[in-house]
Amino acid sequence: MKTEPLKGKKILIVDDEDFLREVLSEIFADSGAITKSAENGTKAFEILQVEKFDAVISDIRMPGGDGLSLIENISTQLEEKPKVFLCSGFNDISPEKAKKFEVVEIFSKPFNNEKLVNTVARVLTLDH
Repeated sequence: MKTEPLKGKKILIVDDEDFLREVLSEIFADSGAITKSAENGTKAFEILQVEKFDAVISDIRMPGGDGLSLIENISTQLEEKPKVFLCSGFNDISPEKAKKFEVVEIFSKPFNNEKLVNTVARVLTLDH
C-alpha cells in the first residue's frame, strides 16, 4: 500500500536546475503533496505573495534571486510563513542566520531524497 505522508500539503520547490526541480516535484507528489516550482528566489517570492504553502524547499545559490534573499523576504514580508528547508552544496548560511530566518533544516547536496521527504513530512505533521 502506498503511503502519502504529505497528502494535501502544498510545497514550493525552488532551484535553478530544471532536472532537480522536476525530480523533487515528482518525489513530493508521490508522497501526496501538491507541488509547484520556481527557478529562483524572486519568482518563488512572487508565487508566495499570492499563494499559501506549507513548506518551501529552496536551493541557496541561484541566478535571478538567491535562497538567502528568499528566506529574508519570507521572514520579513509574509504574514503566514511556510516552513523553510534549504538545500545547498556549499556552506552559505551560518547557523545564526538560519535560526533568525526560521530555517527548519539545511540539507547538503547531494542529499538523500527519502530523508528529505521524511523530514518535511515529520515537521509538517507535527505542526498540525
